[in-house]
Formats: sequence, C-alpha cells, structure tokens
Amino acid sequence: MLGKSPADLKLGVYGSTGRMGKQVLEVSQQWSPSFKSIEPIRRFSEFQGQADVIVDFSLPQAQGDLISYCERSKCALVSGTTGLSNSHMDDFKALAEKVSVLWAPNMSMGVMVLNRMLREFKNLAQWEFELSETHHVHKKDKPSGTALAIQKNLEGILGHSIPPVQAFRQGEVIGDHKVKAHSPFEEISIEHRATDRRVFAQGAIKAAIWLVGQGPGLYTLEDLAITA
Repeated sequence: MLGKSPADLKLGVYGSTGRMGKQVLEVSQQWSPSFKSIEPIRRFSEFQGQADVIVDFSLPQAQGDLISYCERSKCALVSGTTGLSNSHMDDFKALAEKVSVLWAPNMSMGVMVLNRMLREFKNLAQWEFELSETHHVHKKDKPSGTALAIQKNLEGILGHSIPPVQAFRQGEVIGDHKVKAHSPFEEISIEHRATDRRVFAQGAIKAAIWLVGQGPGLYTLEDLAITA
C-alpha cells in the first residue's frame, strides 16, 4: 500500500453499529474524496468487500477475527478499541511485524498534547498527584483506556506510582480527563474535555490516511503528529 493515492484507498469500519463506529461512518462521508470506498463491517464472516485500511472501534472479544483478516489481507489497522488485555496487545505487536498498525485508546490530538504536557512534571516528582476521568454511563471499561494510558505515561515520567484512577460514570459525558498535582503551597490542574464524539472519528480517519503510507510497525498518534 506504500505510495497508494488516498483516492484509491478502500476504508473498512469495524464495529460500525456501535457509537464510535457510526460516528466514523458519518464523518468519513465528509472525507469521501480521500477514499475509493467506505465499507461498514459488522462481522468478517459476512464481509465480502476489500479494505486497504480498517478503523476499529469494536470490542475486545472481536479482536481475533479482526487480526486474522488484517494478517490475511495485508490490511493496515487503526484501532481505538479499549479494554484490551496484554494478550491482545501482544497480538497487535505480532501483526505489526507484517502490516502497519496504529493503536490509541484516545484518537484526540488534544489528549496527545496533554500527555506531552505531563513531561513538565519530571522535576516535581515529590508532589502528590491525582488522576480522574468521567464518562457516560454506557461505557463498559472503568477506568477508561485513556486514563490508564495517561497514568502509565505519568508514572514513567515521575519514576514512581500514583494513586489509582478515580473513575466516574455520569449521564452522557463524552470524556473528561483531569490530572492534578499539588504541594503544600500550590496546585496545578491539566484537564481535557471532549465536547463532540466526532473528534475521535476525525482523529481515526486522519490516522488511517497517514498509516497506509507507512511500513510495518506499531505506531501511535505521537508518530503521526511528528511526521504528518
């Protein structure tokens, strides 16, 4: 797929009946000049089309069929599915030896910037830290995959663990993540709030267009931001 024009690309959307899958299908119509075709995929056993790149917002238990298809079809994969186990991540790493794979628990460029900002806490490792997240009541994983990724990033920067994520489920909140750091004399708060679910769909589609120009490997949104 290297060197392939975006206008020749066939996009597949896995998990197309879910909240995010529907958003990706809707937003991708606005990008239709960039794709030769846009195919919703409910089950790979029923999928008769072809895809150069798949955007995945499905469920952890659906990853086996997805990875098998990508491996068999040499298809690039952008996955925003959360709640994945270490075994799932090992499967992504194995797939990435053959095709290009980008996994991110949050497809928002704003969350990527938040993670970059956390690097400034390196010299404040003695401070106390709190991490909280709030999502809609329908969200299955708790804490969110984004919050766990932020926690891992922050703990790596600080060189020590922080208290467990405080996770809340409330109404139809799309996604709020907040990091608080405080000493006895001052406090710093960094917060990201998603106000429209389309931000994740747009990020995933941008990633898909970029990813088909890359060789095999496991990529992140940080890679996209650096090279795009």
